[in-house]
Amino acid sequence: MSSADTKAHKQSAARLLTDKDVEVLESFDEGYQGYFWKMLDYLNKFVTKGMEEGRFTEEQALEDLELALWYGYAYNNLDIYPAYYKTLELMKPSEKNAHGCGAWYCRYSVALMYCGRLTEARVYAEKAITEEPTYPWGWLQAAKLRYHFGFKDGALQAIEEGLKLMPDDYEFLTLRKEIDLGYTLEQLEYHWISPEADKKLQAGLDKDSDEKQRAIAGIVTDAENLARIKELFKPEGWEADNPFCHGLVTFNRFQLQVLFRMNEAALSKMNYGWLKKQKETITMHYVQHPCGSSICNLVFVAFNLDYSIDLVYYDLETEKHYEISTPKNGDLTSEIMLNMEFPDEKVDNNKLN
Repeated sequence: MSSADTKAHKQSAARLLTDKDVEVLESFDEGYQGYFWKMLDYLNKFVTKGMEEGRFTEEQALEDLELALWYGYAYNNLDIYPAYYKTLELMKPSEKNAHGCGAWYCRYSVALMYCGRLTEARVYAEKAITEEPTYPWGWLQAAKLRYHFGFKDGALQAIEEGLKLMPDDYEFLTLRKEIDLGYTLEQLEYHWISPEADKKLQAGLDKDSDEKQRAIAGIVTDAENLARIKELFKPEGWEADNPFCHGLVTFNRFQLQVLFRMNEAALSKMNYGWLKKQKETITMHYVQHPCGSSICNLVFVAFNLDYSIDLVYYDLETEKHYEISTPKNGDLTSEIMLNMEFPDEKVDNNKLN
């Protein structure tokens, strides 16, 4: 999907972005890649400045179609679960102005898909092609979701419609081939738009392949493994996908907050044996630790998709929080605990949320 799609539809209300603003935003996009964090920084500063100067309100900014398209484009291209979740938050208020704009419905559908909300994603994909049949990427998104829900013929038909608009396009041709091979939706998503970059990804030579896999993990839920993981931790007050999953878990009579920095779909892909081992180690070695003249209590645990873990302790005597973390693909061991030293600084309290 090109950033140029953001210019294809101008709402009837006065524009907030100027042509100069759009020129700057386009400069961050280099076709198959871009500087999307810079794009977001520009958008955020633009909105903040515009509100401070009284040129528009926060509500007007959120409902502005052109701004929403740029935000959706930038966040979706970061290709990480929290960014897809942010797309949903920022684009929703502008839906009432999205009539006739296939790009809006398509970007919103993609974000829904990567947040594991597949039924809704399909609804918005179908809206993309009914609202604007000449927008090719709506057909691409509709084809994937039709196929996932068991409508292969409808998926292949959508691909043919897309190829009429984009003859010999790499994405459409690849999708048709992989549907015929019986790939799953998550396998269909393991691609880059650029043919050259995609060949590296498929050959296992892309440095961002692990990040790509982590993003894809949030699409489809393995209900059986998710149930096993929940039974392992027995969380109380469970809250899922907001944007992360968390609840109160008991470790050796100590109840504390456990956060999984992922949605339930991604949590369902975590290795059950690894999680079980970490839970047992925390229970045996990590719930308390001497610090100074007192004992620090473990109050917070976060499991991350890269198989790292963050532990936060509270020192009742000094009223400070301290944090230790394992590296990626790391294990908690009793040896780590024995050699653990707390830093002098307080932990960022935002990490406790």
